[in-house]
Amino acid sequence: MILYAPDMTGLFGKVSGAELLAQHLARTPGSIDDAEDPQRLLAQVGIWLPLEVYADWPITMPWAVRDLRCRRRHLADGRDMWSYPDKDGYLADDNSFMKGIARNQQIASKANETLNGAKMAGGFVAAHIWRVVRHDLLASRIPRLYSFVPNVVWLPSEVAKATDREGGIYQRTLQAMSLAIYRKATVNPALADIVEAAWDMLPDPGVVIPEMDLDELNWFVAGPSFYKTRNRHLTTVIDALASLEAGRTLGGKVITSKYAKGLPSVNAGARTKLLGELRSFVVQ
Repeated sequence: MILYAPDMTGLFGKVSGAELLAQHLARTPGSIDDAEDPQRLLAQVGIWLPLEVYADWPITMPWAVRDLRCRRRHLADGRDMWSYPDKDGYLADDNSFMKGIARNQQIASKANETLNGAKMAGGFVAAHIWRVVRHDLLASRIPRLYSFVPNVVWLPSEVAKATDREGGIYQRTLQAMSLAIYRKATVNPALADIVEAAWDMLPDPGVVIPEMDLDELNWFVAGPSFYKTRNRHLTTVIDALASLEAGRTLGGKVITSKYAKGLPSVNAGARTKLLGELRSFVVQ
């Protein structure tokens, strides 16, 4: 289903979020706020992680969680708390790692020849599709939802702002699109319980959208480096937690130097719980 045109690699260079949005608005006069067909706009400017990633890495960074305060709080040496572990041992991210997982991935687009074969430039946001969920915390503050593939799409920043309006038509349309794309898609059976638990937290958007042709959407092409990085990061964190549990010290870097520095200070019980959680993502 997902197109990949290796002969087009680098042919179009990079496309910014502003350029992609301007291209759409040039064909569809008006503004984001008065768009008559939000689904059409979202389909044309959104870039999704492919079903192959959802199948094997439905939660791309199970060791991380979003914490916007991490850039405002500081350590004794003056550095901010970004990438330092939170009280439960998860790496505190401000969306930088989430945005970065697709930064160097090629885009496949049957509907947009400018995008097909290109990579993202600036002006895109890794937008979280659900905000308020069936949980006391917001979706991005929940590790199993922060990097849950159906909960993230890359959008031009101006469009992402529109989808942030709680209960707004853009947000609910985007949620319905995600359900149509991923809800019945195949997932590795070893991860099925984890995936169902994540879906159970996501409320129904309450809107019905026309049937979509998935081939007409824009997709990232996850190459070997994508999967290698996912595996390396997960293994690195598991090994670090296991080392601490065995009474060994850590090296200078576990994903980041600040994460390595902070992990030994996390409550031992929390570290053990996180180790068990992350081991459930290891699929033979």
